[in-house]
Amino acid sequence: MFARLLKRFSMNTNDQTFQKFYSTYYDLVYKNKNYTFECKRIESFLRYKEDVKHLLEIGCGTCSHSILLSKKGFNILGIDNSSEMIKVAKEKIKRKKINNITLLNQEAEKLFTVTKKKFDALLLLFNVIGYIKDLDLFLFNIKRNLKKNSLLIFDFWHEDGIKHAGPKKEIKKFNLRELELQRNSFGRKIIKDHAIKIDIETSIFKRRKFVKRFSEVHIVKYFNLNNLKEIMEKNNFELIKFEDFNEENILPKKDSWNSYCVARFLGLKN
Repeated sequence: MFARLLKRFSMNTNDQTFQKFYSTYYDLVYKNKNYTFECKRIESFLRYKEDVKHLLEIGCGTCSHSILLSKKGFNILGIDNSSEMIKVAKEKIKRKKINNITLLNQEAEKLFTVTKKKFDALLLLFNVIGYIKDLDLFLFNIKRNLKKNSLLIFDFWHEDGIKHAGPKKEIKKFNLRELELQRNSFGRKIIKDHAIKIDIETSIFKRRKFVKRFSEVHIVKYFNLNNLKEIMEKNNFELIKFEDFNEENILPKKDSWNSYCVARFLGLKN
């Protein structure tokens, strides 16, 4: 499939061909990500609510987290605004014969317009929260699909970690049969926006010969812990904990950008 895509590849990152290519190599790029460990952490957070059955995952991508969680008996609705990601995810769950995951190609902020279903927990993984332009508006809209005492669980970049160790240049290589992908990334802080701008250039080689090169730009927000707590409280979420991404029962550490947040929805205000 990679070879077919390379013939038709466009450098426009908004182009459908790019999206198809990106969704296909996505799992290759993140094949060493420890989804099993992360899902065990999520399960431990879900214990803050009794009788959790129905999960909503926003920004589910190719569904790697949801597939593992589905095996624990949870019923999951996964949504993503990329039709190509959803297509890959559907192929994966069909291949694995999973019947307790439903997928929607949908913008999260408008979910309430297509379903009135309410969920026991909302998951935003893989730093999805950092891509949300207006977190206040997002929380205002999404809580229509949450039950009282539902959990909100997400990972994010925290400000102290960014200040301690800022962005740096990285070069990573990934191989799939005769293909090699080389990703060069460089980030810089946009302090006024509390964000990191990440420029990524991916070069594709086939049998060691250069084939194509394309670029991506990501703007990802990071959060001050106190400010994040205030935003959640404003939207009637009670903070349960901030926790380091890699170690359980430890507050976010300065030598790591990544953290978890677990909060409880107190219900819609009258």
